[in-house]
Amino acid sequence: MILKIFKKSKKVNSEVDPDEIFLDSKNLPNFDRQQFEGRIEKPIPKKTVASLGIFFLIITLIFGIRLSYLQIQKGDAYRKRSENNILKKVNIFTERGIIYDRNKKELAWNKRADLETEPQNENPFSEKGVFSRRAYMSPGFSHVLGYVSYPAKDEAGHYWQNEFEGIDGLEKKYQSKIKGENGSKIIEINALGDIQSENIINAPKRGSDLVTSIDSRVQKTLFSFIKNLSENNNFTGGAGIIMDVRNGEIITATSFPEYDSEILSLGKDSDQIAKYINDRRKFFLDRTVSGLYTPGSIVKPFFALGALTEGVIDPYKKILSTGSISIPNPYFPDQKSVFKDWRAHGWTDMAQALAVSSDVYFYTIGGGFGNQGGLGVKKITDYARHVIKMEIKMSGIKDVEVEMNSHKTRLNRGKVSIIFDGYLDTDYEHKWEQKPMLFVLRTIFDKWIYKSYMSNWESELVESVNQLYSTIKGFLNLYSYKSQIAQGR
Repeated sequence: MILKIFKKSKKVNSEVDPDEIFLDSKNLPNFDRQQFEGRIEKPIPKKTVASLGIFFLIITLIFGIRLSYLQIQKGDAYRKRSENNILKKVNIFTERGIIYDRNKKELAWNKRADLETEPQNENPFSEKGVFSRRAYMSPGFSHVLGYVSYPAKDEAGHYWQNEFEGIDGLEKKYQSKIKGENGSKIIEINALGDIQSENIINAPKRGSDLVTSIDSRVQKTLFSFIKNLSENNNFTGGAGIIMDVRNGEIITATSFPEYDSEILSLGKDSDQIAKYINDRRKFFLDRTVSGLYTPGSIVKPFFALGALTEGVIDPYKKILSTGSISIPNPYFPDQKSVFKDWRAHGWTDMAQALAVSSDVYFYTIGGGFGNQGGLGVKKITDYARHVIKMEIKMSGIKDVEVEMNSHKTRLNRGKVSIIFDGYLDTDYEHKWEQKPMLFVLRTIFDKWIYKSYMSNWESELVESVNQLYSTIKGFLNLYSYKSQIAQGR
């Protein structure tokens, strides 16, 4: 009986009566909610736990696969990349020196510009650089100034040419003076390619400026004149030089047609560059120094200088120009050779003849006519002479006894080498080296005026050397005494 009552009371105590529920709801303020009093706990379903386990397992597998790809397949590549990109040396481009004319007017200068055109997906670890772009005065200056080649990158974004390079004109001639020296800095880069810090280790040194003797105002005017004259008369081109005869300074040197220096420096306008190359007027030909032309009246100042040096004529003596000069023909004495002047100038002295470019005056002082003597071929050819140097080398000389005509004769036996050195010596009296102006004239003489004479004199020199070689070879009786003689040069 007692056991039955106990069991009954235990069963009753396990149930919750409605009045107890209402009682607890009324006593809620007395519960410690921080300890979750007054709440009924409900267990999490097994289905939810299983779903969460599967989700975390998938995430773990994805991270594991990605980690194995980065560590195993790409580990070496990323290791090298991280090592190379921690610290990087970068060029700081310098500026080239400015080229001025004689009045300190800029002919070639620098324009600050970023020439980089980086695509969005470019390698973030490639070298990036900002450098100046070269600007030039134009028109009329391209041939004398030339152009440059800018720093250039390879496909990986690394500079294979890290400085400006002069390609033509003054830019090329004075490259070492105006190029300057690049600087460098060390940058720290993180794995994302972001720059963390920069430190300059070498500051760039700007190139030295260059002041020329060119007068830009005169050059522009002369170029416009040549350009208009060429286009109006269907000429392929033209050129002009103005020189200060007192000191040899070049005031202007211009050639038409000309290229655009900035287009060639950038090298991007392939269509325009192709037009320059294919144009029959030869845009790349600097006619002031590279063209080959018949000298024409440019020889007259040289003949005047030669006539004064040799005392052929008084500079104030006047010679009559009627428009032509007639001299006997050496091959047909009954006929006369007529050499025309470009117009009748009347009586002119040397200064006037140079001013009006009188052909008759310089025909007369060049070859002589009537009572007036001239320089003549002898005086003209006195400018150069043949020089032959001979070097004799003897080795292995021994005394030997030979029998000649039943008599014993003591001779020397050995090796004899003879070297001939022949050359043409111009201005051997050094009359053309006393002043800078005369030296410039001498250069022009050698290249143009005496070019035909030079060719003949060189042929005569070769013939003289060969004749001397043959004479000495025969005198030594090469085959009888087994001597040796070196080939002349």
